[in-house]
Amino acid sequence: MQKLVMTMLLLAANPALAATYGVFRNPSGDVEVKLADCRKQLCGTIVKASAKAKADAAKAGQTKIIGMQLFRNLTPTPQPKGEPRRWDGEVYIPDKDRTVSGSVTLKGKILSVKGCLLGDALCKSQDWVRVR
Repeated sequence: MQKLVMTMLLLAANPALAATYGVFRNPSGDVEVKLADCRKQLCGTIVKASAKAKADAAKAGQTKIIGMQLFRNLTPTPQPKGEPRRWDGEVYIPDKDRTVSGSVTLKGKILSVKGCLLGDALCKSQDWVRVR
């Protein structure tokens, strides 16, 4: 009972702890992102990056990518009942130093990430896997 009370107090003191969706790894295994509520939106912050990912980002002028928001300004998009949760917003591409429109869809342990250059044209999608 005491553990339950302490947990509830901790969550009340820090609402961000209650609103974490997990840490997800990209398909190449080079980057891990923590998906969590950021104020009234959802964001994905880089928590781990390989030496290769850091070097690729550095070539584009990004010398520090740990702590950088990769998924930004994501707001919930209504979905039909039974469909996975989806958010629309922006995806930042560190090795290109470019922000594109995008979306993330969460279904179980899979976070499907989509980024598009021109509306819904020139899009790329990846499935990221929850690691924690």
